[in-house]
Amino acid sequence: MKISVEWLREFVDIDIPITELATRLTDQGVSVEGIEQIGDDYVLDLEITPNRPDQLSVFGIAREIKAMLRKELKNNPFKMQPDVKMQACPISVDIEDDADCPRYAGCLVENAKVGTSFDWMRKRLELSGIRSVNNIVDITNYVLLEMGHPLHAFDANCIKGGRILVRRARDVESITTLDGLKRKLNDTILVIADEKKPIALAGIMGGEASEIKNQTTHIFIESAYFEPTLIRRGAKQLAITSESSYRFERKADIQAPIPALIRARDLVIKLCKGTLKGGIADTYNRQNKDGKVSFTLEWLNGFLGSHFSREEVIDTLTAIDLPITGDTILDVHIPSFRRDIEIKEDIAEEVIRIVGFDKIPKNTMITFGKVTTLPQNDMKIRKIKDYFIACGFDEAVNISFLSFDEICNLKTGAVPIPLLNPITSNLTHLRPSLVPGLLHTAKSNFNIGLKDIRCFEIGNVYLKTPSAESIAEPLRIAGIVAGKVKNSDWRGENRLFDYYDLKGIIEGFLDLAQSPNVRFRKMQNTSALLDEGSRIYFENNEIGIMGCMSNEVIDSFNLSKQLHIFEIDLEPVLHCLSFDYAFKELPKYPAVLRDLCLLVPNEITHQQIKDTIINNSDGLVKTIQLFDTYQSEKISRDLRSFTYSLVFRSDSETLNDETVNSKITEIISRLSETLGVRLRGEE
Repeated sequence: MKISVEWLREFVDIDIPITELATRLTDQGVSVEGIEQIGDDYVLDLEITPNRPDQLSVFGIAREIKAMLRKELKNNPFKMQPDVKMQACPISVDIEDDADCPRYAGCLVENAKVGTSFDWMRKRLELSGIRSVNNIVDITNYVLLEMGHPLHAFDANCIKGGRILVRRARDVESITTLDGLKRKLNDTILVIADEKKPIALAGIMGGEASEIKNQTTHIFIESAYFEPTLIRRGAKQLAITSESSYRFERKADIQAPIPALIRARDLVIKLCKGTLKGGIADTYNRQNKDGKVSFTLEWLNGFLGSHFSREEVIDTLTAIDLPITGDTILDVHIPSFRRDIEIKEDIAEEVIRIVGFDKIPKNTMITFGKVTTLPQNDMKIRKIKDYFIACGFDEAVNISFLSFDEICNLKTGAVPIPLLNPITSNLTHLRPSLVPGLLHTAKSNFNIGLKDIRCFEIGNVYLKTPSAESIAEPLRIAGIVAGKVKNSDWRGENRLFDYYDLKGIIEGFLDLAQSPNVRFRKMQNTSALLDEGSRIYFENNEIGIMGCMSNEVIDSFNLSKQLHIFEIDLEPVLHCLSFDYAFKELPKYPAVLRDLCLLVPNEITHQQIKDTIINNSDGLVKTIQLFDTYQSEKISRDLRSFTYSLVFRSDSETLNDETVNSKITEIISRLSETLGVRLRGEE
């Protein structure tokens, strides 16, 4: 939000340098992102937190500065209510459901002259980032910026039947909005209608048919309070973001409609030469009372670690317009514009942000009460994270929402689970996989020039159960790698990361669970996610996949590099991972080494050979290492040469050549019978 300092000075004296003002506002919780000098004026670029809609105006910021500098306000537009006649307005107002619209006010101004705004108003709007349209529309925008409450102006001649009805839209209805787009409506969207059709999207955007034109003379000014959740849902559904919806969905001040309406009415009468017809219509079906929060000074100082006196606390809260009464128990009466204050901890926050965190004394002694440890699962997850970080990975944390297209592009068969109230139009479904988030992470890194990436993420995914009656939330770990194995150095290894590098990292990860029952089985029919890959089995159950990502998926995420990924269910691994270690004695008896050079059919995997050797070695083979592969037409197109190094050792005696040779003969015989593998040289 951009605000003119000259405009601020109309409400409060600012007698400190602009840079100091920016620093102190930021310390007070109103983040100043930038300062721009335009002529004799300065424009502050502010970042307002979502819980402070009262700061979304010039007056709201002036109120903060007033508290900061302990000044008095020069004027308060919310208290300037001259002789207001709450009598029948020529245009009647009805509300279908006061839960959707607790308050709706309006007035009719006739014979106004529509034209170009005065230069001073246009300048202030433009400095705030709003385009000037005409004097009537500019006045509603001006009041919105000044007081923070949205208004809308209708061409009164376009309100059929002289009646405003605030209601839900019908499924068959549509409206062409001020941006020229025709939008289909449904019963979740609140509209402003006349007796025939909708003429505006309540709290979001006006309709084209009732907009203020050059020939407009009679104007109906709307000032209302709409249910925030309803406005937010409608704006997201229709993919519209407006200054009005931005404020309404953050909970406007229900007491602001009348002061804002009077301010706009007076400006229209003064600047556009209009005349008020009748009085103000104010339909207020739900009287909201100001809230109250109670606390004691002892609690406040204990919570903050401070030593504030009762007078300091009262002075601070009064400075930000929070009336306070009481003696031992202090009661803060919460005004309607501060609906963010609900509990006493909110009061403590208000006190310390105004007084300053530097006012909390330093404590040179720290004492601990009960010291506890992390839950077992958290400790196990931390150990897993430490392993991947030691392998050169960076941890990523991504949002749990995806677009529908991203889920479909993965082609994993997961049923998309939609959000009832998505935060943006491109984050509409719960993630069934961690992979898309990591692809976005990779893309962001590629875009800033990084080429070699190793990232992992641990988080929940969301899947419909087979009965589709509930949603499962399994915890998973996923990773993505791209680029070179290591940075180039004088030793030369400069190759790209491949399948076997990733497989080794995953084997090391699963070794943490100390289970010998880990298998990688090649996918017979690769999924759309992977061009080639393996299914990962742990304790005889499939727990994940790994491999080279398909070009189709890479292209759908606008990536251009070869990527390897894995995704694994963590629950089975966490169940087996233990911090109880049993140490064994070092071997007493020497090892015997043997090499086997085998001719292997193309369809036979290393895992099958390894399993056969282990199952037929009577526990004597301790290590199996494949250290060479070779394929040539001189051998056969259907065969490959695998060379293994085997380590034999007994736990009870020294092995002799006769025992080892006998066992090798048995292993080769079994390999030949079950897998068609034979010893090279015996072709």
